[in-house]
Amino acid sequence: MSPCIAYIDIYGLTMHRDLETINCFLDNYVDREVSEDRGNEKLMLVPLGYRKHPPRYFLGEYERESALSLSHVIQRGLDYPRRSFSIYLKSKQTGIYLAILNFTVDDQLVIGFSIEDTADEERVELLVNNLVNEYKCHLGMGAVEEPPPISERAFRDARNQPTTRYFCEANKY
Repeated sequence: MSPCIAYIDIYGLTMHRDLETINCFLDNYVDREVSEDRGNEKLMLVPLGYRKHPPRYFLGEYERESALSLSHVIQRGLDYPRRSFSIYLKSKQTGIYLAILNFTVDDQLVIGFSIEDTADEERVELLVNNLVNEYKCHLGMGAVEEPPPISERAFRDARNQPTTRYFCEANKY
């Protein structure tokens, strides 16, 4: 039996929910060719008007929609009315398990990635701070196996969770 691998999720929250920010993140972290075809994947959309964080394992409250392609998913995240959902993408960087885009209920964007939980606290802090600075994020965190927060409030609430290893607040861009 092989040991379980734990992951640390590195997240940044930015008000720049726009194509330029998304493309910059994808260019740096995502294997677009592998990630473009989404196959039979479904987007799990938070219902419009929903502001609480849905229970982690209760999937019944989500609305489902075909993901189709990465291009379609990005456009869906930018369209109005704004919808909240996450997508997990194949990373092109060694040492990064998955890249993550999360469109929030409050019209922001969480960008991030998962790494194996072998990083020391200094490396987690460095990765979070680099992500925050590179993508003009106003909040950043590193947490053990946590889904991306669906709002700024949920992001701030994560500061006090036992799984959060590092949290920072930057100047708003």
